[in-house]
Amino acid sequence: MAYPLDQFEIPVYKAGIEVDFSELRETEIDEYVSFRPDSDRKEIRARLGEGHRCFISRHEGSLIDACWSATRDVYVPYMNRYLSMPRGDVYNFDSYTAAEHRGHGVYMARNSFQARTNRAEGLKRSIALVAHENYAAWLILARSGLRTLGSYHYVRTPVLPLFWTSPLPGEVIPSLISK
Repeated sequence: MAYPLDQFEIPVYKAGIEVDFSELRETEIDEYVSFRPDSDRKEIRARLGEGHRCFISRHEGSLIDACWSATRDVYVPYMNRYLSMPRGDVYNFDSYTAAEHRGHGVYMARNSFQARTNRAEGLKRSIALVAHENYAAWLILARSGLRTLGSYHYVRTPVLPLFWTSPLPGEVIPSLISK
C-alpha cells in the first residue's frame, strides 16, 4: 500500500492524550527494549546503524508508541527477503502502540507527524506492507488514504521458495531481493 506524500496536504491529527514526538536515539535503546520486550537490542542497534529511523511518541515522558522507517534496503522477515526501496520512497514498518494507550488516536497522530516529516525531507511516497490475512490493518490504512499497489507472493516449497510480484496496472512496487 502507498500514501502519496507530495500530492496533497497531509492532515494533522491530534491524539486524545498529550503526546510528544521525536526520533529514537541510540541512548534510548534500553528504554525501547523495555517498551517492546519482544525486540532484540542488537537488532535495534543494527537498524539504527543501517540508517533506519524510529519515530516515537511519549506521554508524560514515557515511550508509548513507535514506528520504524527505511529509505534503503530493509529486511522483511515475513517474506524472508529484502525490500529494495526506490529513491523518494519510505517504508514504514513495525508500528506498535502500548495496549493501555490504544484508542486515543496516538497511532494516527504519530503517523501524521511522521508523514509530514518525510514530506519536508523531500520523500514522495510512503509504503506499507500488509499481510493478506490482516484485513483489519488493510482497512485502517485504506481509510487513512493509502491505496493498494499490488501484491507480493511467497510460496515455501521443499526445494526452493518461490517469489513473484503482481503490481496493479500502472503501479510500481518496490522489488524484493535476496542478499
